[in-house]
Amino acid sequence: MDANRIVDLRSKWENKTTAKIEQMRKSGRVAQLVRDSASQLLARRKELAGLLNAEMDMWQKEFASTEESPEVRKASLQARALELRDAREAERRAFVDEMYKMQWQASCDDGRLLDSKATIKRVMSDRQAQLQQKAAIAVTVQEQEDALMKEWKQRIDELEAKETQKERYRASMEKEIRGMLDLQVEQHQQRKAVLKARQAADWSEELSEWTAAMQKEKSEELERFVTAKARGMETRAFNESRLHIRAEAAAEVRAQDLTLLNYALEKERAAQAAEQAKRDDEKATTRRYQDYLKQQMVKEAQNFATVDALRQAEENKIWAKREQEQQDRHDARSALWKATDQSRQEQMRMKAEREVKELDDGSEFRAHQEVLDRAAADKEAAHKIAVMENLRGINAQKAFKERLGRREVQEKYLETKMMLKVEQEHKARLSEMAGTVQVNFPNKHTQWYT
Repeated sequence: MDANRIVDLRSKWENKTTAKIEQMRKSGRVAQLVRDSASQLLARRKELAGLLNAEMDMWQKEFASTEESPEVRKASLQARALELRDAREAERRAFVDEMYKMQWQASCDDGRLLDSKATIKRVMSDRQAQLQQKAAIAVTVQEQEDALMKEWKQRIDELEAKETQKERYRASMEKEIRGMLDLQVEQHQQRKAVLKARQAADWSEELSEWTAAMQKEKSEELERFVTAKARGMETRAFNESRLHIRAEAAAEVRAQDLTLLNYALEKERAAQAAEQAKRDDEKATTRRYQDYLKQQMVKEAQNFATVDALRQAEENKIWAKREQEQQDRHDARSALWKATDQSRQEQMRMKAEREVKELDDGSEFRAHQEVLDRAAADKEAAHKIAVMENLRGINAQKAFKERLGRREVQEKYLETKMMLKVEQEHKARLSEMAGTVQVNFPNKHTQWYT
């Protein structure tokens, strides 16, 4: 148990020491980075100050050596302004082209696909490198753990040797202490035997004293019993002499009890009479309420009879109205059927008369038929002419359709060529602008108009 505790304490101490060392190393690294940053900032400030001073000196020299007329100065300013305008316009155009390029790159699915593939490839390569680095770190950690384990086992062996030596020393000390304890136990038993003999003598002396005290107490108890018996005989004689007084007192108590009993009986009879009156009142009230309910039921029955009569009258009106509507519909249908039948009979009669008349007028019918035949022949000739015209139109449509088909084939060929050219340009643009991993994301700016 102590060995495990020592090992646990030592492990905690080593962990705390390692954490302290890592913290000191981190703090030193942070301090070094802060110092490097401060030194770099100071160097940049010095460099900027030198550039500013050099430009100021050059400007002062140019200003001192320049002797220009207003016209020359104006021309130089105009040239400078035009140069700045052209530079600004060129910068604006470059910015616009770059924005269009970024817009196309962001809206092109193929470009995003190539970028995603390149990103996945980059991530996979980084992942492989990380895995290799992790494996190397694992090997290093394992070697360190093996070394620590070897050192830990060595320390454990040393601790076990020390613990064995301590156990031997503890065994010798326990043996010596056991001998001293045996001597103390023997001395204690001797003192206990002497104490036991002394207690036995004391107990025998106390027993003799207790026996004498018990005999004395019994004699005193007998004497007290005899004295109490004599006093009891005297008290009995005195009580027999005062017996008539107790009889009078008992008679008086009985009279008082009888008076109280009569009073209680009177109160009980009064309470019973009041209770009976209350019950009679409740019965009368209940009877009056029942009579009221009966009258109310009679009134409600009369009201219900009136309502039922009114409801029955309304139902009779509704049924009479429905029967009248059905009868009206039946009458209308009957009248319609009669009018239809009469009209049909009239049509049949007129048809029979017309057929008889047509049989009588056969010559007129033949003349009319010849006119119809000539009209049919003219119609047939016109139909043949129309068919020929239609054939000529169909042939013209076929020729026009063939020309349209050839034109469509030519257009499809040209469209295919244009598609191939656009596809080649698209692929070239993709190879130039897509398929790369973007690791730098600069802040957006629009300095072309400032």
